[in-house]
Amino acid sequence: MTYTVDCELTLVVEVVTAERGVAGTRWTAPEPDCVELCVRLGDLDVTAALPAALRKDLEDDARERLYWEGQEL
Repeated sequence: MTYTVDCELTLVVEVVTAERGVAGTRWTAPEPDCVELCVRLGDLDVTAALPAALRKDLEDDARERLYWEGQEL
């Protein structure tokens, strides 16, 4: 027997690398061009198993968080 259930899981997203794509100017902060993530469910790395759309959403979220935190890339 096979069936599908909907459940909510907590994932840990780690920014492994971020490369600056656009240099900052006097009025804008630098933005990363490339963000590499490691996504974990507990001790299990599930990055490769994520659907492409979800991975892109997580990468976009990471870029935004890096921008607002003003971390050095």
